[in-house]
Amino acid sequence: MQSLSIAELLPAAAAIALNPPAVVAVILMLSSATSRKSAFWFAGGWLAGLLAVGAVVLLLGDASGVLSGSSRIGLIVKLALGLLLLVVAVRQWRRRPSSADAEAEMPGWMRTLTASSPRKALVTGALFAALNPKTLALNVAGVIVIAEAQLSAVAEMLALLVFVLVASLTVVAPVVYSAVAPVHSERALDATQQWLMTHNKAITATVLLILGIMLISSGIQGLVAA
Repeated sequence: MQSLSIAELLPAAAAIALNPPAVVAVILMLSSATSRKSAFWFAGGWLAGLLAVGAVVLLLGDASGVLSGSSRIGLIVKLALGLLLLVVAVRQWRRRPSSADAEAEMPGWMRTLTASSPRKALVTGALFAALNPKTLALNVAGVIVIAEAQLSAVAEMLALLVFVLVASLTVVAPVVYSAVAPVHSERALDATQQWLMTHNKAITATVLLILGIMLISSGIQGLVAA
């Protein structure tokens, strides 16, 4: 059994946390009087979605052993994830606005959130965390780090909880900020939303590029040493 530090989980967790669409979605709901309460439910769904996927991957990995230690299959999975993230990073970079002043188009599903019920917000948050390809790939990448440490079942679940909490900081923080300082937070959150919408694809591309290179490097080193 190996040890696992929070620093090892930070790259993947930070990549999820810096996912602009999820943050923009929460801020968008907080800016609407009709959906402000729904933002709490969206954040709860987001947490639940990340935890559910992480738990399933851990259980399947423990049952098959393919993600444990330095197994060749686990290393290949890590390498494949790294390559996938690089491809997505390149696509995101090419689709970024041509200038900083370009107005980013808001996805249709985001616009509907301003009138969403708590139940719809909960389901949307969970599905976006669990099924969005970028978030799913990053979540699996983080869970692989946990599985490789070969911890006990309890320690794995605790590590997964820490990973999800760190990965959700940027989604939960606006909700807490709005609840604590509803008046002062409005202007700051609106400015943050506009900035994220403008630089959405550039931020995503940079984060995915860095994590993809890290995964590819780790996978190659492991395969060479195996």
